[in-house]
Amino acid sequence: MTLRHSSMLFATILFGLSHFTGAAATDGYYETWPPPAGNGRIRLQPYTGVNLVTNMAIGADGHVVLEELYADSNADLYVNGVVCIVRLDADGSYDYTFGPSQNGRVCLNDFPSIPAVLSIPGTHSLAVQHDGKIVLAAQMYENIATSHISALVARLNVDGSLDATAAGGAGFQYFQFSQTAGAYVSAPEAVLVQANGDIVVAGIACNDTAAPCNQDFAAARFDSNLQFDAGFGSGGRTLVNFDLGGNNGDNAVAVVEDAAGIVLIGNSTQSNGKIGPTAARLGADGALDTSFGNQGRFSSQLSGIFEYATSGAIDANGRLLIGGAGKSSSGIDDYAVVRILADGSGLDTSFGGTANGYTGSVPGLALFGFAPAIGGVTEHGSNAYGLAVQSDGRVVVAGQASVTDGANVYTYFGVARLMPDDGALDPSFGFSGQSYGTFGAGSDTASGHAVVFAPGNRMTIAGFGADSATSPTTDAGIARLVEDLIFFSAFEPPNNASNQ
Repeated sequence: MTLRHSSMLFATILFGLSHFTGAAATDGYYETWPPPAGNGRIRLQPYTGVNLVTNMAIGADGHVVLEELYADSNADLYVNGVVCIVRLDADGSYDYTFGPSQNGRVCLNDFPSIPAVLSIPGTHSLAVQHDGKIVLAAQMYENIATSHISALVARLNVDGSLDATAAGGAGFQYFQFSQTAGAYVSAPEAVLVQANGDIVVAGIACNDTAAPCNQDFAAARFDSNLQFDAGFGSGGRTLVNFDLGGNNGDNAVAVVEDAAGIVLIGNSTQSNGKIGPTAARLGADGALDTSFGNQGRFSSQLSGIFEYATSGAIDANGRLLIGGAGKSSSGIDDYAVVRILADGSGLDTSFGGTANGYTGSVPGLALFGFAPAIGGVTEHGSNAYGLAVQSDGRVVVAGQASVTDGANVYTYFGVARLMPDDGALDPSFGFSGQSYGTFGAGSDTASGHAVVFAPGNRMTIAGFGADSATSPTTDAGIARLVEDLIFFSAFEPPNNASNQ
């Protein structure tokens, strides 16, 4: 199975990094506590070893929930990696009411009722319900010998215990996205809690046993009791194939809700072997909405510039946004953001392109690296992993920004803000639309993997970093940035053992 963006999660620990120098509090810089404490960044090591944060959600009360993959060492990630949840108070300190040891964290292997199966890096997600309960989806090996891979969906109470009101009292269940005989891979990539309380888990499914298998977009819908919604698809599940050629690989990486239904966002392999952004809209019954795109589907080749999708969102006008990586004219990976018209009829050509300052791009695509913002360096390869839309329509994208001075490679978390109308970099944010940094004053490497707005529209970036390129440990990291909708509030509390 090809999960290219997931494998990129570990590249950041290979590089060295010079320290980021903060600036006065203005759009795109660290949010500061009044002197002499804190600077809006937190490093956490919930577990001794490797802590890779890949997802984040923030509840209505401001609690920050991090999903991470934990292992004793990098070599152990694919052998004994475990999916864990960390819950922080609104000020960034551990929530000591959460977890079996009341230390702000819990891992799947803390639950005796969940069979001892291996977590797989990169394919998991989470969401926080309005009542604060946490919905977690992860990809698990049920039978390593036969490579039988299933999806796990679970719901946790606000104290980190399994929710006994879910899944018939178990609080979790394993499932396959397909009921077709021979389907043996189900990889959840995104979770959506709908306005009515239903839960949608989206991702990738294989409908054959070939190697590589034919991957399809997949979705499963559960009711508020975490039981399959029998009115959705076939037994609560549905697959969508594009099969545009090549290896026919279709990967859904995000799911959003619009006025007409559920939209799956991802990428598909084209007949020329290149990957292009794709999307599909499902009606309430799980069937393709034929009023969207081409009989329910949108696809674009983007002349081979687009590399792969990692994230998606929807704006107030119903336009879809896809974040990921693209290939610059020099062959270097850059951040890529694509915008699709609300009806799925094509790319929004008013967005991005050379007309809006993106050299080597095409209309509908914003393609950029971070060397101009950092200065005195050239691009080494950057990838966007998280995408969100501000309340005013501006688009925020976060990820990993790697640059080189010719002798060394430096890797930061990078965040950029795009204007709502044309997708141009917002000149009022950071360094001409971009900001970057690490998750601690002593950090030498960092990568951002999620961007979420806390109550009060406070921009929050989560990811991971290390002291050096050769460090045997990796810490979770959070940064809160200042922008024009942010209140200057305490995020890095003084004298807090969670801050390193």
